[in-house]
Amino acid sequence: MKRMILKIPEPVSGGILLTYKCNSQCRHCMYACSPKLKADWISISDAEKVLRNLSKIFEEKIS
Repeated sequence: MKRMILKIPEPVSGGILLTYKCNSQCRHCMYACSPKLKADWISISDAEKVLRNLSKIFEEKIS
């Protein structure tokens, strides 16, 4: 049996969810956001880590 190799596309953009609280209740929400959730915000240190990692990823793609 021949094995299939799946090619995963490279990222073209990135972002951060600051909180999972959302005014909408979309059934198709891939983040499971909801207005019923507590409005806990991402910490500044976690946001900085994410941004640092995103900048490294996209810097390599651009240069």
